[in-house]
Amino acid sequence: MTTLHRETDRYASLLIIIHWIMAGGIFFMFGSGVVMTYAELTQDFQFRLYQWHKASGILIMLALGLRIVTRLSTFTPPLPVHFPKIEVIAAKLGHVALYGGMVLMVASGWIMVSSSSYGLPTLIFGWFSWPHIPGLAGNLFAERTAYLFHFWSAIALGLFLLGHIAAVIKHRLIDKENLLTRLWWRDFSFKYTLLAFVGLSAVVILFTTMMGETDLKLDQAKLSQMQSEQIHKASAKDHSYVLNM
Repeated sequence: MTTLHRETDRYASLLIIIHWIMAGGIFFMFGSGVVMTYAELTQDFQFRLYQWHKASGILIMLALGLRIVTRLSTFTPPLPVHFPKIEVIAAKLGHVALYGGMVLMVASGWIMVSSSSYGLPTLIFGWFSWPHIPGLAGNLFAERTAYLFHFWSAIALGLFLLGHIAAVIKHRLIDKENLLTRLWWRDFSFKYTLLAFVGLSAVVILFTTMMGETDLKLDQAKLSQMQSEQIHKASAKDHSYVLNM
């Protein structure tokens, strides 16, 4: 068993912080995405969940950009030398898949919001409003295409994450290698790192829940206005069709 605890055996501190914050954020994104899409919710709570989901997605996108820059510009600790070559290759390909899945998921989400016919603003927990991509408003093809990419990239990313976690557990329980020390500051035990992850996820969910209250009434008023406009347009089209019969 190799004990990893030297400075050169772990990632840069900034990358470690971003990693665990994003882990909690992605955990929330998966949960909120499933609940707001398939659960029976009140219209009010569903709308809130959509706002939290969009705002969290933008923050994850910004964190992902910082993470990629940090990863490319800082030291990457090597895997233990006795690891089979096939496992080293699999680990590298797995990381590429994880980063690719995250980029595709957040990018498709942004396109989907930008092309929505509702045109609702994306308010980042009351701090600021995130702009939409110019020229996409009301583009049904872009919205539907982005939705498909968002849906399937989320499933793919979920599978990649399960494989990633399974590999860490396999190395810990079978190979007796605690690779989580590459993403912590000292030789930290496996169980306490898992507890830290669960605790951080709970903090992220609580934080987004509290901040989601900000500017909610403004969003709801905007939604009601957009829905009324859509109903009015649909009624006008039906009326025109009847007159032309």
